[in-house]
Amino acid sequence: MQHSRDLCTCTLLPEDRYVTGRNPRCGDELKIAAEVANGNIDDIRYEIKACAIATASLSILMTKTKKQTVESAKAFIDRFLSAMDDSALSPEEDDDLKALLAVRQHPSRIRCVTLAWVALRSALSDGKTVTTEN
Repeated sequence: MQHSRDLCTCTLLPEDRYVTGRNPRCGDELKIAAEVANGNIDDIRYEIKACAIATASLSILMTKTKKQTVESAKAFIDRFLSAMDDSALSPEEDDDLKALLAVRQHPSRIRCVTLAWVALRSALSDGKTVTTEN
């Protein structure tokens, strides 16, 4: 849970075009913006009011996708979300990702893990507001 305590302060700037994500079942709320230049993610900024699981998941997501190309980040996000849906899949042998994948044992908390992932995916794609109720 170190990621839930040590999340950097990366507040949104007034000019950011951000995506809003909500998990009504837990009360998690997130605004996330990706700064992209030449097809690369230069920065990710956010505002979050969420449980420790959602906050840690955002922190892990940021460390794994910042400075990647948009396409590789979207592919990584898709692999992770598929692994969250299917216990037979495991995207990587990474301790942080293993911790998030362990949440599959607690179905009511899966939406806490996936909120930031679907929000960033949307920010990199169509920019639509997301909810874990979809």
